Amino acid sequence: MSKLVVFGGSGFLGKRICQTAVERGLSVVSVTSSGSRPRQLLPAEKWPDKVEWVKGDIFKPHTYKDLLSDANAVVHSIGILLENPNYKKVVQSNDDILGEILSFFKTANPMKKSVFNTYDKVNHESAIVLAETLLEVNKSKPAFAYVSADRGFPGVPSGYIESKRKTEYELYQMQPALRPILLRPGFMYDEQASGDSRTKLKDLLLAAERANETVLGHVLDGVIRPPVSTQTVAKWCLDRIQDPEFHGPVLLDEMTRQSGARV
Repeated sequence: MSKLVVFGGSGFLGKRICQTAVERGLSVVSVTSSGSRPRQLLPAEKWPDKVEWVKGDIFKPHTYKDLLSDANAVVHSIGILLENPNYKKVVQSNDDILGEILSFFKTANPMKKSVFNTYDKVNHESAIVLAETLLEVNKSKPAFAYVSADRGFPGVPSGYIESKRKTEYELYQMQPALRPILLRPGFMYDEQASGDSRTKLKDLLLAAERANETVLGHVLDGVIRPPVSTQTVAKWCLDRIQDPEFHGPVLLDEMTRQSGARV
């Protein structure tokens, strides 16, 4: 393969997928609503110079369909966890991250119709629009990597994980016209960041996981899940894209076990 198109390529995970693809010698195009490069990069990071940053609206295929006709693979790295869009700003801050995130969970109403509508549009509909556009203009059976999720967890409305699984199912039905790759990470952090909110939460999750294994006798299995770095997820994404025989889910346990993230 030679050309990869990443939707959401300036995002928290998307930028690491772009970086990994550049490091492997691929031609990379990132499509976002702003067309801008990612923020919060280290001065030494020069890989963005090798990415084509394009402005496009995923719900308006005419803004990007010409980029897909010769793509060997497409990545959908767009999604929303909570209805309140400010949660992303909070997660990237250095304030009282735990308290602020808990406040989002407390104010979320799982029965509120707009919650499910938001999940369906952002997590599901956008991916299906993209996949159908890809099939319309590209007949080479390209890979389609979708950033799904490990599982739901307390405090997050059930619509979140339902939207992810619904999308996985529909993408799987599009075979063999495309090759679905369904990434299921859990909580992600960036290996190059230090002392930020995500790093602090990562450390808390690792401590909780160790306590569950050594003290609690695994009674919280399924509730406490291991964190995983965006670099690890990006590596698995590209590994699976570059394996022409692979299709299906890439599980969190597989990614963390083989990367050593749980040590």
